Amino acid sequence: MNFKKILLSSAIAVSTFGLVACGGDSSSNADPTPTSSESKPGEVIKLPEASSLNPVVFGSIGLTQMSGAVAGSQKIALSGLIKLDPDFENTEVPYTPYAETHIDSVKFAVGHNVNGQIIQEAVTIPVSVASDRISLSGNSFETSELSACGSFSLYITVYSSTTEEGLQTSTYVSVFGDEPDEMAAGSFIRAETECQAAPIVSSSSEVVQTCTQAVAHEIKLSNSLGSDQYAVNFATGTADAPHITITFKDGGAYATAGAGVTLVEDNYTQVNGLLPTGPVCLESFQPSSNAIDGELANGTWIDAVDATGKVYPFMVGKTMMESDSKGYIIITYFQ
Repeated sequence: MNFKKILLSSAIAVSTFGLVACGGDSSSNADPTPTSSESKPGEVIKLPEASSLNPVVFGSIGLTQMSGAVAGSQKIALSGLIKLDPDFENTEVPYTPYAETHIDSVKFAVGHNVNGQIIQEAVTIPVSVASDRISLSGNSFETSELSACGSFSLYITVYSSTTEEGLQTSTYVSVFGDEPDEMAAGSFIRAETECQAAPIVSSSSEVVQTCTQAVAHEIKLSNSLGSDQYAVNFATGTADAPHITITFKDGGAYATAGAGVTLVEDNYTQVNGLLPTGPVCLESFQPSSNAIDGELANGTWIDAVDATGKVYPFMVGKTMMESDSKGYIIITYFQ
């Protein structure tokens, strides 16, 4: 099979990863949603053929294993960014600059490698989508949802299209998980010990968990003329000795880390794009090993870690552009 790349959607279950082998090129007036030959849990995963044109790119898609919420289970946390390629152009149709390209839908699948065949698992991965820049950070599933132990792989299939009034619609298909670097980034092992009966553990005491209640602050960062500030120190809320400095280009906001500061995706249990509705502990924020490349995707949870190891978590709001290089962004940070 010939696989390639793309992505999007809101609250999509992996267990409904139905895919049909579609044509390899963009097509006119085609329905990008598969209608038959759906893979179901326990069946061999069927992936579609990728289209030759791909308007969406994947950035640093990966998986991180950590302690799970269920005893004897591991949490598999997704990370990475999916966005439209600003340089994409479909020359097969005489589109004008008014043509619009959008991500239409996405399908996820987790497959179990059984004697060389990839068998569909019934795993749910909810993804919240607020824009054409989609962050997977904060999305996860438990290995306890899997039917067995061994080697597993993540697959992502995306459907997108270009439309313009009076011209034919072009649709595109792409798949994550076929090339060597994608296979390595999207694979994980569930240890055989997880599939063995758990020993009975008795204890006369309970573990007391520490909770330092976090305080939320909202700040508007802008580089427009007369704006207050475009950099912030999360400890003081001022622009002095900033943890991040914001710039704007290509329709997005970018963060540059301050001296001694590292920016990484957070493996927080909240859904991307949603702020906590009640009290939250600073200990709940868990920095991952996935560095941010600078671009700030709407709804993403990020940790700014200073030279002493202190963590300043923040959630990115929607970027509002005023020109090619000027705009503003709302950030909610916790301390």
